[in-house]
Parts: sequence; structure tokens; C-alpha cells
Amino acid sequence: MTRYAIFSDVHANLEALTAVLDKAAGLKIDRYICCGDIVGYGVDPNECIDRLRASLAYSVMGNHEYAILFPRSGQYVGAKNEAQQSFDWTIKHLNHRNIEYLRNLPYFRRVDNIVFSHGSPVYPENFDYVRDNKLDWDISDVNSHFQFNREHKVKLAFYGHSHVAAVNLQYQFKNGETDHLQLGDEAVIDILASRPSRKAMFLTGLVNVGSVGQPRDGNSKPVLVVYDDYKERIEFHRLEYDTRVTAQKILGEGLDPWLAERLSLGR
Repeated sequence: MTRYAIFSDVHANLEALTAVLDKAAGLKIDRYICCGDIVGYGVDPNECIDRLRASLAYSVMGNHEYAILFPRSGQYVGAKNEAQQSFDWTIKHLNHRNIEYLRNLPYFRRVDNIVFSHGSPVYPENFDYVRDNKLDWDISDVNSHFQFNREHKVKLAFYGHSHVAAVNLQYQFKNGETDHLQLGDEAVIDILASRPSRKAMFLTGLVNVGSVGQPRDGNSKPVLVVYDDYKERIEFHRLEYDTRVTAQKILGEGLDPWLAERLSLGR
């Protein structure tokens, strides 16, 4: 039996990360997992990496880590101006120890039948989006990821990247037909109780854990996901922190004001 604390897209927001880790500390967590983008946008990259290391958190490579490590790559060149500005700032301020930490992050982690990546787990080094939520919906894309999970015997795939939480679960009936359940960041999702009928069998699931440091679903509160593999339960926790403190830090470093403004808007 393992209880996982899973989160993503911290984006150097120390205040939001502190809220998440403080909450997790009281939830009897066995393993901490960060689905990438620890850095970028915010101005506490070293502090956030240090907090994750102290929490013995596993992490994966996000596109912001990649852009900072490889500034001639498409992840850097193809980014918006405010992102490139934050990349340049982060490159100047990261210490050597944490640069090496980022350099050694894998693109993908697997723990038994659970996988963790930043974007799509199909080709995690590409940082593709999963079009999995009501803001960006494509049933064929979701189905292709269900197929990937089944082929690789993956029970649940956890990821971030879009900054919008979403849960997609696939069930199968005895006649072979399947049914698909889409949910948002409901407080508690019981995988077995969510079955369309008692005769349906759970096949696989996709869980986008949203964002800690820069949510974009209209809700500014950081997201912490807890998965209990014994109870087959996914919990979403939306947490409070003072966005004004983080915003003032960003403005104080002369970064794009939109990076500060959007924190309170959840956009």
C-alpha cells in the first residue's frame, strides 16, 4: 500500500510549493512525485529545487528544464517572449548544484503499473500535450493514450504540462465495449465507485494533476493530488497561499508583469 503526493508545474513559485508540501506533510504520504517544470516563470528556482530534494521527491524533466539546459532547442526558441525572458533570468540565477540536478532528471518514471511524465507519456521527450480536458478536448487523442496504457500495462498515467487538472478513466463491460468517464478536480474520485455499472471493469486512466505555481483553469489555488493505490482513490486538494507575495517578487526582478498578474487570476 502506497500513498503518493503528485504535483506538477511548480514554476519556481516557492509560496505555492510550500503550501503543497505543508499539506502533504499531514497526509501520511509515502512517496512524493513532481511531474516536471520545477523552474521557469517564477524567481525562486533554487529554493524550490532545494525543497523538493529535502522532501526526497522524485521528479521528471519538464519543457522548462529542457529549455534552460538547452537554450538553442525548440523548447526555448518556440516559447513566448515572457517565457524566454524567464528562461534567461533562471539560467543566470541557478546554482551549479541545481543545474546538475536538472540535467539528471529522466523524462519518464515508472513505479510498478503507474507512470509519471511531464506531458504525454507516449514520447515524453517531446513534451506533447494530452488533449484531455474540457478546455482542450479531443476524444481520439484520449483514446490513443488509453491504448498506449493498455499496451504497456499501465494502470494510471500522471502528468501535467497544460496547467489544467483533468481525470479520464476507461472501463470495460463483459461484452468488450468500453465506456469513458471524464472528471475535473473533484475532491475525491473513487475509481471503483465511479464505474458506470457494477459489471464494468476498470481498465486504465489518465490523470492531469494541474499546476502548483501557475494554475490556468480559472482557479488560482495550487493543486496537490494524492493517490492511494490500496483504496483506489484519487484526491484533489486546492490550497490557499498569498499570490501577492510571489507576484511582488516577480515584479521586483523586472520580469514581464503578466507573470505576476496571472497568478491571482488562475490564467
